[in-house]
Amino acid sequence: MIDFVVQLEYLTNKWKPVIRYDNAHGFVHRDIYSITGSKKRREKIHAKTLKDAVLIAYNDLSHNYQNYIERFEKDQL
Repeated sequence: MIDFVVQLEYLTNKWKPVIRYDNAHGFVHRDIYSITGSKKRREKIHAKTLKDAVLIAYNDLSHNYQNYIERFEKDQL
């Protein structure tokens, strides 16, 4: 694996990113977005391998997506 993206999206009038994990910019991180589509913040993720990073992302989003969506709708992420 060279690159990855794991992204939670929300459909309003169009698909919008809520949280995106990736390894762009040379490091693993997650970007958190506002309901307006602007990036609110970037958080570095510590993982030994890209496979570990994908598992971290998948587990986080699959277990917490409802909370993330509720907070996204209120613009409280």
